[in-house]
Amino acid sequence: MDKPVNEDKIMNKVWEIQYRLHIGNDEQYVRKLLGSSALERTNDNHQQAVWRYDIEPISGYQYEGLTIDSKGLEQGEVGAQLIVYWTEDGKVDAIELWYKHTKSGKIVTHYVYPDGTIGGATYE
Repeated sequence: MDKPVNEDKIMNKVWEIQYRLHIGNDEQYVRKLLGSSALERTNDNHQQAVWRYDIEPISGYQYEGLTIDSKGLEQGEVGAQLIVYWTEDGKVDAIELWYKHTKSGKIVTHYVYPDGTIGGATYE
């Protein structure tokens, strides 16, 4: 699928994530595609490495969690958030993307699970 034209930065980045980020990609590929993450640390519950990306945050935006900042999305403080879960050998294990669709204003979720299945929802 071709990259969309006439979309804003948020929707272009969402497209890149949905069509260019895949289960099994390595850390070097993800850094090249997305740049530096906002937060990197080990998930204390499972000792699984997790990276969080904040896409188009407002100036001064801060959020320390490894969960999605749904309030920040709703209030327009951040355009989208991506959480990448890693396998022990440094490959993408799962993908969680939440974004506020710039045209509809609705919160949309996109998940890619370790087995490659895809899910998501739209919140009113």
